[in-house]
Amino acid sequence: MYVRKSKNKKLDKLTTVIGICMPIVTLPQLYTVLTSNDLKGVSLITWSFYTLQAGIFAVFSIKHNERPLVITYIPLFVIEFGIVIGLLLRQQ
Repeated sequence: MYVRKSKNKKLDKLTTVIGICMPIVTLPQLYTVLTSNDLKGVSLITWSFYTLQAGIFAVFSIKHNERPLVITYIPLFVIEFGIVIGLLLRQQ
């Protein structure tokens, strides 16, 4: 397997930090979906596409061994999938 040596260590570190922050800042939306009775403005279609996108990028990042993307998109997929499931359960 090809392993590249990065010349952009600061950018790599920043990308990893942002990758960790993205799922964390999405958690309040999951909390709202799971606990609130007022879900006006929370779109099932939008969150479904966000989930699809995160899933595709998670697979891509694993296949290409891109650590910052793995750190971002696997947790993001799980959280966004939780939002979609929460919205589907709340619609019943």
